[in-house]
Amino acid sequence: MNSSTFLVAVKNKNKPIIFNNKGEIVDKYDVNMKILVCHKKRFGDFFRSASDILELFAFIKPATYISPTIKSLAKNLNIDMPQSLKEEALTLYKIMDKLLEIMDKTPIMVSIAKFMGAHNWDFAPFVIDKLEGLAPSKHGLNIFPLLSDLKEGAPPSKFGVASISEEEAVNKLRSILPKSREIREQQEEYVRAMSHAFDSKYDETEPKVTIIEAGTGVGKTLGYLAPVACYALKNNASVWISTYTKNLQQQLNREISYLFQNEDEKKRYVTIRKGRENYLCLLNYEEFLSSANLINYKMIGLMARWILSTTDGDLTGEEFPSWMFDIFEQNVLSTMSDRRYECLYSACPHYRKCFIEKSIKKADSGTFVITNHALSMACATSSLDASDNPNQLFYVFDEGHHIFNAADSTFSANFSLNSCSEIRRWIIGTEDNPRRQRMKGLAKRVEKITALFPDIKEFVDLIILRATLFPKPMILQRIKAGIDNGLIERFFTVLRKLVLSRNARSDEGYSIETELVDLPSEMIEISASLIKEFNKIVDATKALDEALDLLVLNHSDSLETQERLNIDSIRKTLKAKIIDPVETWKDMLNDLGKEKRQGIIDFFEITRNQESVEIDLSYGRRLIDPTIAFAGCFKQGAYGLSITSATLKDRSNDEVYNISTAKRLSGASYFENVSEIKSIKSPFDYKNQTKIIIINDVDKNNVPHIASAFYEIFKASKGGGLGLFTSIRRLKAVYNMIRNKLNDAGIELLGQHVNQMTNSSLMDIFKSEEDSCLLGTDAMRDGVDIPGKSLRLVVFDKVPWEKPSIIHKARREVFGKDLYDKSLVRMKLIQAYGRLIRKHDDKGVFVMLDKATPSSILKAFPEGVEVLKIGLKDALKIIDEFLNN
Repeated sequence: MNSSTFLVAVKNKNKPIIFNNKGEIVDKYDVNMKILVCHKKRFGDFFRSASDILELFAFIKPATYISPTIKSLAKNLNIDMPQSLKEEALTLYKIMDKLLEIMDKTPIMVSIAKFMGAHNWDFAPFVIDKLEGLAPSKHGLNIFPLLSDLKEGAPPSKFGVASISEEEAVNKLRSILPKSREIREQQEEYVRAMSHAFDSKYDETEPKVTIIEAGTGVGKTLGYLAPVACYALKNNASVWISTYTKNLQQQLNREISYLFQNEDEKKRYVTIRKGRENYLCLLNYEEFLSSANLINYKMIGLMARWILSTTDGDLTGEEFPSWMFDIFEQNVLSTMSDRRYECLYSACPHYRKCFIEKSIKKADSGTFVITNHALSMACATSSLDASDNPNQLFYVFDEGHHIFNAADSTFSANFSLNSCSEIRRWIIGTEDNPRRQRMKGLAKRVEKITALFPDIKEFVDLIILRATLFPKPMILQRIKAGIDNGLIERFFTVLRKLVLSRNARSDEGYSIETELVDLPSEMIEISASLIKEFNKIVDATKALDEALDLLVLNHSDSLETQERLNIDSIRKTLKAKIIDPVETWKDMLNDLGKEKRQGIIDFFEITRNQESVEIDLSYGRRLIDPTIAFAGCFKQGAYGLSITSATLKDRSNDEVYNISTAKRLSGASYFENVSEIKSIKSPFDYKNQTKIIIINDVDKNNVPHIASAFYEIFKASKGGGLGLFTSIRRLKAVYNMIRNKLNDAGIELLGQHVNQMTNSSLMDIFKSEEDSCLLGTDAMRDGVDIPGKSLRLVVFDKVPWEKPSIIHKARREVFGKDLYDKSLVRMKLIQAYGRLIRKHDDKGVFVMLDKATPSSILKAFPEGVEVLKIGLKDALKIIDEFLNN
């Protein structure tokens, strides 16, 4: 059997074209004939039953990252690159045949293929035919015995504290730079400055904080990796390198490869740490496998192949292609991970093989730990999943301008319907699907302990009784229907009425909120009663915690290591899941009706989705300046911090304010031992490599006119355009208005919140297809690194002012009012503009479709670059000539 039994379909403008294996276009075909495509999601409503070549790739080459395009598949398989639609069609046949040819022929492949074949997987007959004569594995789909065990090692030794010289760092950079690169003057300046971050401390008790701003193109990543490597290897020390997003972690993981001779050496030194919700949970996989409902048979089979091939189990890493989420639907595949801290820890039958535990253990002794800002802060403030390394660690915070936002999320508090339901489910267990092991609640988590020590059960039973305070599922529906059966439901019923009454246009937009002023007496009374009930569950939980502590003390001679670990993990989770949040909620409820606390902003909110459907009710608490908390958690736990970014200082006319912006974003104001902020300019010739255009004859409030402008601008650039929107509704409207016209012009339009693909898949396709365009929001702006022609145009639909909110109102009063508003916009523009030029031969155009753009905001752009304020017609001519001639 071979690929010739399929017809193939490739994308062409608005409609796909179907070819046979001779390269002939097929207008009519038998409806029972199978159609082979690459990335079915890209075809929209066409070919819902088509066979996706990506599934076969995932089966034969699991844990291999590629973009979901025919050209990327061809490149990976060393097949000649197609140059036309006909060649793409024929290449698709070659890809299938090549995959079947190189397939591993092992017993476990037979077992998985036959399982998937029994459930009518399209490619199973072809795979089984190639495996003919080979017996299935004795394990069947029980792949767990084939996985390696967790390796226990000695705790890390004491770190050294020797400093490094500038010359050591520069020489290290020379040794790791690829032959095709030379050290730029700016990069050497950066390396020399960064080397002093590792100077030995004398009488300082706080960590030394070094802040360096390095413009795009300086070579920042290798610039700090060189001195980091010198320091870490010289002192046998551990350095945590933190960035803002998972995509940036992947980019950093690629760059750090330059430090090592080969991949095996890199694996010994480098660990990627993410939150546990990013990793596959083996217990979840087992439950899918044992489920009577095998509707997800395809996911079970392909995940079995991936589990046996992955080195880290990271569902958001380079070994797990983002298009896998498109194949399986993201909400289904996400249930494979531990997204709700349901982990049984050492009580889990797969604990010794757990990907999460392996990552944590490896990071404890790792030399270079690549992490993200949120996890760095979480580990520094919480014992749950924190590092067991006893040394003070050195931290490098790349993308340091995002520290403020990461801290804002990490140190916020939220008393909400969803969080209350989550605690009930965690304690009592799921009440609508009792089959799932991990959802059987606290009793399941401690059953091994209560089996040995029955007296513990009475403490558990009391907590379960107290947990009935928390509402059952479907609480929001009951509240909207006017049914409130308990204190928590009564509280949120009053909250909802209050928010709705204070938002006259509550039928429009997304989430709505209100300040905590002039609260009804009923709410204060309910809050007082809730505090009493919360005290009961906290007391019951603390009693269990104390009982478990005594159990360890009194039975230290008889407890097995695994039992000790189980008790320790349960105690940590009790604190993280019940005691800490409920204590915070008590504190918040106690503040209702009283004077505002300094530095804190509280608000009530009705959270809505994109369709304005209510999904949660909450009482939120935020810090006006969350970097105070950031500094507080690293003052004791860190030996040193280096904070770096391309954009830390603002670019207003007030240099004092510019420096204060860098300190606000990085938290530098709250450390004592901080170096002077150093800035190194970009080496790029922005004056000749870029154009900046403000269109002055398009009405930004007229969506059809905005759509027409996007169409003409994208057509003039011949693709490679990223359109950034301040509103998802405007994005969707513009997408629907111009998609077909752009397709007719030979330009594929991709859209965040429109195409049924993950953001990562959209970005992968945009990066691979030079003539495509992409519409997105800020999520698409952050962390985009696309050198070359794939990104040559950035278009804003209007000035991206901060969305009005209670927390923004409070912050602008503290951080400079109008200066603060404009600073936020400038930082967004700097980031977006910086994505255009990543190499010396890049060219790019920045366009703003808002004639009301204040001149003070234009300071975001480099000196010497002219800002053209012109009409659309003239702009189109300039864009075409600059980018295409």
